[in-house]
Amino acid sequence: MAVFKNLDERYHILGIKTYADITTTATNLAYVDMSKYNSVAFLLGFGTSDTEGTLKMEQSTQLDSDGTEAGLGFHYRLTGAAGVDTMGTITYINSDSTVTYAAADDNKYWVLEPDQLADGYRYCRVVITPSGTSSATPIWCVAILTGARYAQNTMLTAS
Repeated sequence: MAVFKNLDERYHILGIKTYADITTTATNLAYVDMSKYNSVAFLLGFGTSDTEGTLKMEQSTQLDSDGTEAGLGFHYRLTGAAGVDTMGTITYINSDSTVTYAAADDNKYWVLEPDQLADGYRYCRVVITPSGTSSATPIWCVAILTGARYAQNTMLTAS
């Protein structure tokens, strides 16, 4: 069996949100610059949660809120609990909608893959909005970028 190492230019891992507690207000994760990559998957982890909330994706013309922002459609898939090798169904959410996460989804991982950005848009991000009665929910997120336009050992920045 051949052993291939994936520590090269095939993908780029970008930390979006370090392990942190979110409470009752929307949390806008960092934008990812898609100008140098063909695709991105966000891997979003939730710790123990006693409530529900929503997930959506946005696209922007600038890296900060000074740009034009718009909703962005995406596909998602929810894993089984940690240590359980199962995956939920691949589901599509359009640019005007959100997906609800439940307390029963704690200690699982969400994989979100956005649609292609609209013309003039360069950045995308995930927005997490806990319900108004949420106690602190620990989250973290990484972006896994693939299809670098100019692949190299030191990957191009995506932030």
